[in-house]
Amino acid sequence: MKELMKKEDDAMVGIGTMIVFIAMILVAAVAASVLIDTSNALEWRAKSTSSDTLKEVSSGIKILDVCGQYGTRIVDGSSYSRIHNLTITMNLRAGSKELDLSETLLVITNGDQEYVLRTNSTLPVIANRSRSDTLFNMVPENHPELSTVFDLPSSEFGIIVVRDHDGSCTSTLPGVNKGDIITLTVNLTALFDGVSERTKIWGRIVPEEGGPGIFDFRTPSCFTDTIIDLK
Repeated sequence: MKELMKKEDDAMVGIGTMIVFIAMILVAAVAASVLIDTSNALEWRAKSTSSDTLKEVSSGIKILDVCGQYGTRIVDGSSYSRIHNLTITMNLRAGSKELDLSETLLVITNGDQEYVLRTNSTLPVIANRSRSDTLFNMVPENHPELSTVFDLPSSEFGIIVVRDHDGSCTSTLPGVNKGDIITLTVNLTALFDGVSERTKIWGRIVPEEGGPGIFDFRTPSCFTDTIIDLK
């Protein structure tokens, strides 16, 4: 009887050990599954973050030039001698992908007021400039729509194509790609009632992807020319 009971005890111990062993395997499998899922998620997030970082670093907008047009304008019977029109000339940084200006924002502020502007599909994109054209005084025969390029509300900017060999920038699809040079126009009278002397203006052009183009300037203490280079 003693020997039989001893054998039965040995069997119970063996079964218990097997149960513990199987339980350890199951716990290890669950833990491994969690670790694998976590590592896959981290790998995917790292690739996504790396891709987004590369886009932010290697692509974006470069500001080439900022100019203002000084003059006298009558608003509600009052005469204002200030900078009324602003042009911001830009292109893409090296390595940038195509840019859709319809999804691009222009943020501009004078410290007291800030505006967020975007283009409008109903606004004409002025292209095919002749050699006698300038950004502020283009030949009317070539551009009968010129009156609209600066006659803008405070929520919109206009577009003048300076260089676009493949014709990618149009009113219906204002795209910008490698080699293009585009000028954005802003009606400062609609924003700040014009900009007077010794006024600081700053802002940024924010694309859908990539780094923004940042500009800032302070107007001179007196205006001696009609066209003023601000950057």
